[in-house]
Amino acid sequence: MSRIEKALRKSGEAEKPLSLGSESELVTLPCSGECKPDPILVAHRAPDSHFAEQFRHSANALARLRRGKDISSLAFVSPGREEGKTTVILNTAIVEAQRSLRGVLVIDGDLRNPSCHQLLGINDPKSSLCEFLAGTDERLPAVHATPIPNLFLLPAGNLECPPFEVFKEARMKRFMSRCCEMFDLVFIDTPPVILVSEATILARLADACVLVVQGLKTRKKAIRQTMEALQDVAILGFILNQMEPDAAVSTRYSDYYSYKKKGPGK
Repeated sequence: MSRIEKALRKSGEAEKPLSLGSESELVTLPCSGECKPDPILVAHRAPDSHFAEQFRHSANALARLRRGKDISSLAFVSPGREEGKTTVILNTAIVEAQRSLRGVLVIDGDLRNPSCHQLLGINDPKSSLCEFLAGTDERLPAVHATPIPNLFLLPAGNLECPPFEVFKEARMKRFMSRCCEMFDLVFIDTPPVILVSEATILARLADACVLVVQGLKTRKKAIRQTMEALQDVAILGFILNQMEPDAAVSTRYSDYYSYKKKGPGK
């Protein structure tokens, strides 16, 4: 039984086994209910917290999986709404930006329900992905610097027509290729795979994708449907979000951060 199956079984799932890639890795993130700082940008606002450490752990795991492979862009996908995907992508991007030379670009590809610009404090974006998709100019749209060093955002923007009418895959591939030349990493935030058709298009544009699921909510059936939709996409890893941490692990982390705060011999 795979680690993701065991974790889902802990959360009450008891359906037939999932067929997961042997090279993919599972990373679990704790519930954010007890997170005192805002969990959305916790890697930036509370870098010494247990939650920020978990995001560093997930970023390191993904970096290890990328090693030796030509992967400079990742699409973060999830089966449905409110799986914590945007929180995961922004905190992972923050961790990578902290050790980046050329910077990390986040592209908000959720054209129907964009949120990255608000979460990063960019309330009136002057350029956007929608503007690029709706136009004919092949030049890259201006990206926005965020309050976080080395982290840049291309907001989704406002689209007046249905997204599937403006997504031209060949043009988007050229666009992604140029983005990857400019930045160390490019992350794409996508809409829910099961609910929105353009999610699979965005996933194919990236070199690989990361599947984010909520351990206490997502059903195996939804994960299976998502993987079927992504069968021609390389899945780099799985992030099981909002899991209740094991008591022993939670105690070790609490002891560590308490020790760090007080200092040795205090």
